[in-house]
Amino acid sequence: QAAMVLLENPESATKAFLAGVEELVVVRSPAAGQRLLASAELQARFGGTVKVAARLEADGQELATASLLLVVAP
Repeated sequence: QAAMVLLENPESATKAFLAGVEELVVVRSPAAGQRLLASAELQARFGGTVKVAARLEADGQELATASLLLVVAP
């Protein structure tokens, strides 16, 4: 298993590592040059681990959804 830094806050030196992906649904791939909008909503938190519902869209159309597990480290 591997993890990668997904988010980093330079002001507090906090990093969020991607620890898992669940329920990934890909509707379609984006076209070249298309602007993407990524959003996430907190679903649960346990200590330094959080689960978010993530959504990727382009031009108002859903491209993919997933539940992401993140480990937040100071």
